[in-house]
Amino acid sequence: MTRQTWTDDRMDDLARRMDAGFAQVDARFAQVHADIRALQADAKEAATRQELKAAVAELRSEMNSQFLALNRRFDMLVTSLLAAALTGVVALIAPHIF
Repeated sequence: MTRQTWTDDRMDDLARRMDAGFAQVDARFAQVHADIRALQADAKEAATRQELKAAVAELRSEMNSQFLALNRRFDMLVTSLLAAALTGVVALIAPHIF
C-alpha cells in the first residue's frame, strides 16, 4: 500500500472542494429558510382570511337582526298609521250617519 502525501496543492484543492460543498449546503439552507418563511406567510394569511370571514359572518348576523328589528318597527308604524287613518275616517263619517 502506497502512502499519499498531502502537498500544498492537494490541500488547497481539498479546501476549495470543501468550501464549494459548504456553499451548496448554505444555499440549500437559505432555500429551506425561504420556503419556511413563505409557508409561515401563507399560514398567517390563511389565519387572517379565517378571522376576516368570522368577522364578516358576525357582522352579517348583527345586520340581519337589526334589519329584522327595523322591519318590525316599520310594521308597527304602518299599523299605527292605518289605525289613525281609519279612526279619522270614522270620525269624519260618524257625525253624518248618526
